[in-house]
Amino acid sequence: MYTNGRRPQNQAHGLLNTHYTDPGVFAQEQRVIFQRSWQIVGRLEDLAKSGDYLTCTVGGEPIVVVRDRAGLHAMYNVCAHRGMRLAEGQGNYRRLYCPYHGWTYDLDGRLRGVPYEKCLPGVDRSQIRLKPVQVESWGGFVFVNVEPDAPSLLDSLGGMVERWRGYTAHWEDLREVKRYTYDEPINWKIFMENATDYYHIPFIHSETLELPPIIENVACGQHFQLTPVTPEENYRRFFDLIFPNMYFHVGPSKVQLFRVVPLTPNSSHVDVILYQTAEQAETYPINDPRMHRDINQILHEDFMICRVLQEQASSRAFRILYTATDLEEGVDHFDKMVLAALDQPEFAVERES
Repeated sequence: MYTNGRRPQNQAHGLLNTHYTDPGVFAQEQRVIFQRSWQIVGRLEDLAKSGDYLTCTVGGEPIVVVRDRAGLHAMYNVCAHRGMRLAEGQGNYRRLYCPYHGWTYDLDGRLRGVPYEKCLPGVDRSQIRLKPVQVESWGGFVFVNVEPDAPSLLDSLGGMVERWRGYTAHWEDLREVKRYTYDEPINWKIFMENATDYYHIPFIHSETLELPPIIENVACGQHFQLTPVTPEENYRRFFDLIFPNMYFHVGPSKVQLFRVVPLTPNSSHVDVILYQTAEQAETYPINDPRMHRDINQILHEDFMICRVLQEQASSRAFRILYTATDLEEGVDHFDKMVLAALDQPEFAVERES
């Protein structure tokens, strides 16, 4: 198994079965992975006018993102008085209002109004505001990060930005044209490992996908870039993991964002969102089967396998021990990033020095 004390190049030591089932691991992931990473929560066109807002959950934390005349603000969706949720869904508000006791906040989170204020002599409105969250944008996508000391979005994305700028369409001109949503009985990491697995395509998707050759396979910090080329059409596709839980598939006709939101140790919500520019939408109609494969069918093929893998994760024998060069390097990279984030040395003793 080992040569001169080193393991073969394609031999991996992935996550233990408990990483996919244990509530303690799940809670730690929320704290040290999701509450410290930049998460896409929407697009700038969702927040185009003053008062536009959207709500989301990041690492288990309720967040509201709002635009006012000064720009974007993100805050915990938690009233400073008794913790009530202030906003639901998506829409437009003049101010944020607590339905429980009527406290009101400006769109930047500053406390504005307190009913029966004389009954709260210790409350100084000028010193109270909703707890802020980092918010930035790139390419029209809005990202938030609940960790106040986290590196900037551009620092976090690193070399991914230069890669994406090579895409021929203007990212800011993309618009959502279709969305698929799924709630699945699978751990979020099983979905992400499958998303970065090129090896399974000829077997699970034998009637829906082909396996174009890979011309580039590169780790980019925490993220991962996989680039195949379609020889007969001579164009490149980008398959990019945005650690921890997002995945871009970029081609000449559209951008697809895959986003998995952990719900419990053994359940996840998955969004697959398709974006096109106006020119792409006219040239490559998204509902034309001659132009685009049935993404829903492809996802169902993946989910069928992922559900079984989640059941298998109850076995103590469940662990990734080998990864194929080129075809599964993304899986190996993803697992190493999870282990590094969790900082559990006992699970990494078999890694190469």
